[in-house]
Amino acid sequence: MKPVAIVYYSRTGNTQWVANELARRLSADLFPIQDTRSRQGVLGFVRSSLEALRHREAGIVAPAIALGRYRTVVVATPVWAGNMSSPVRAWLKRFAKALPDVAFVCTYGGSGGESVLADLARLAGKVPVAQIALRETEIRLATCRVKLDDFGNAVAVGGEPALPGPMPA
Repeated sequence: MKPVAIVYYSRTGNTQWVANELARRLSADLFPIQDTRSRQGVLGFVRSSLEALRHREAGIVAPAIALGRYRTVVVATPVWAGNMSSPVRAWLKRFAKALPDVAFVCTYGGSGGESVLADLARLAGKVPVAQIALRETEIRLATCRVKLDDFGNAVAVGGEPALPGPMPA
């Protein structure tokens, strides 16, 4: 059994950067969720916001992942209009019952991080072994590395307290 898989959706690249950083720290397998429609430009932004506000599910191409092969699945989403992204909502609704232990990541620009983490847990039907909300500015300036180390340590040991210090590179 492999320890960790990371499933994520990213429209702007922020959540993808975080997913890649965590995958490197945890030697995790990485699985992007693909959207069936473009979200580029102003119209894509507006459609994304409206879907999130209405708690709609996006059309997705789910990554081929054997969830039972993993001890923990990290689910990462951007926050859109104070809600989880519609592609991640669609993926979670489809696969929640098959999930092993979970951990959650959300990236956001304005607000909504804590409420999205709670919504992820509710939709997955599981208490996460770890969770983290990261501001866009922390990601852009790469000042979130210590937070990512702490999150990675918690995921690596299944939510148990870990020894202090950074994850090995």
